[in-house]
Amino acid sequence: AVAGGVESMTMVPMTGNKLSASPEAQEKYASVYTPMGITAENVATRFEISREDQDQFAFESQMKAK
Repeated sequence: AVAGGVESMTMVPMTGNKLSASPEAQEKYASVYTPMGITAENVATRFEISREDQDQFAFESQMKAK
């Protein structure tokens, strides 16, 4: 399985604390504002990918990059 995702920061300056240009949209569509860290955890849980599997994949990927 392959998964990917993105997080758009165009609405939030890196030093800002404003979550959305449209608080109404954020309230109405809360699930689209899920942070990427939480999304990653959800994907790992859904596809039963353990932390050990992730670490092994990362290690092997780094070894291939050398």
